[in-house]
Amino acid sequence: MIRFAWMMPLALLALGCQPKQKMEIPPSGTAQVGGVITVDGSDDFSGIQLDVVARGDTLFKAETDVVGAFAATARVPEPAVYAVQVSRNGVRLHVSEIVLAPGDSIRLEGVIPKLPRTFTITSRENEAWSTYVRVKLQYDRLIRNSVQLSIPPDSILAMAKRWSDLFDSVEDTYPGTYAAREARYLAARMLNGVDDARMIDKLNALGFSRTAFDQRLMFGAEARFRQGGAKAAYAYVDSLKRRTADPALSMMADKRKVEIAIFDADIDRSLAEISVFLSRYSDRDYREWALGLRYELENLLPGRLLPPFTVPMRGDSLVSANLKGKPYMIEFVAFADPRYQRDYRRLLDLHAAATSAGITFITVPVDANEAVWNGFFTERPRRWSVAPPGAFQRSGLPEVLRVEQLPTRFLVGADGMVLLRSFEHDLDELQGYINALTQTPSLP
Repeated sequence: MIRFAWMMPLALLALGCQPKQKMEIPPSGTAQVGGVITVDGSDDFSGIQLDVVARGDTLFKAETDVVGAFAATARVPEPAVYAVQVSRNGVRLHVSEIVLAPGDSIRLEGVIPKLPRTFTITSRENEAWSTYVRVKLQYDRLIRNSVQLSIPPDSILAMAKRWSDLFDSVEDTYPGTYAAREARYLAARMLNGVDDARMIDKLNALGFSRTAFDQRLMFGAEARFRQGGAKAAYAYVDSLKRRTADPALSMMADKRKVEIAIFDADIDRSLAEISVFLSRYSDRDYREWALGLRYELENLLPGRLLPPFTVPMRGDSLVSANLKGKPYMIEFVAFADPRYQRDYRRLLDLHAAATSAGITFITVPVDANEAVWNGFFTERPRRWSVAPPGAFQRSGLPEVLRVEQLPTRFLVGADGMVLLRSFEHDLDELQGYINALTQTPSLP
């Protein structure tokens, strides 16, 4: 399969749909917040401030009176977990999670200076959230133990089904709460790849809010892809898109279609979907995303002519045009990376065999520190061209060759066409291609 540094996991391609439903606008409104904060050893509890700030916007702010009481109305742009802060005289004393949901009535209590132990948040929404968090912690612990104890996969799958139903039960206890909604989302996701039909049923039961749309986008199309390939996934996304009038959600649906084509390694379909996407949407960030993908598909994949580049060296620069006529491997690495340091010996062995077949090696370290560069070669031989410290930063290589993770390696044929683009420390794939070029059965 073609591999891309920027390609998202298939789970991020997912979209589900439920016929005959309309998009819900995320509920907004207010919640009532009050309570008492006291100070141990004092008779004056005034001036204690409580506030909730989200994305620079203050949703709730209150100050205690002399007996420590306070009351205020919190604005709720959407049901979610926020951070509530307690401070006095400009000093932050405590921060805790709080669920704000429309219509909820919340009581906060605590004693300074023992807030980490005494601070409590009481309300229906927050009680539901505590239950959800407690169940999730138990499940996460069980999964970690299952992996450590090497429990058979079949047992883990059965366990996932049971716990999915357990998370669904949060809805039975606290219907309509934010925690219940989150539990239902998780109950569906847990079945991803375990019981796809049942997962889709649970996704369809989520309603048709924006978040539910995203959950289907994340996981529904993945299940459809497993069930019927890319064609089924495209149909799933298109079905969902027909049921929303929200331009932002339509854009996300089209974005997923691009990603499905990429995951399916269908380059022609990928380019076609990108063209459609660019023709429909003007959002700057997403246009840059689409243009970046198109550049990689057209220039950096196996079978494409690698764009011209220049590597600053000590003295004359290394120009890609001068390499044409013989195969070469160019890698972008970090000398400070312990894994690269361990793998360097094997790279030396590969180079020895590759050189006999006329394959040139080029290394471009991202380390700008001269001491790191020199230190790397203190106990290691330098057998091929290596760019000097800072060359990577001074060049246009990160943009031209889309070097966004390390290591990044290109193996290029004598005709300038990309043979391999790799992002792995493991050198087996590179060795296989070099073996083919040298026409030898194996290398050490």
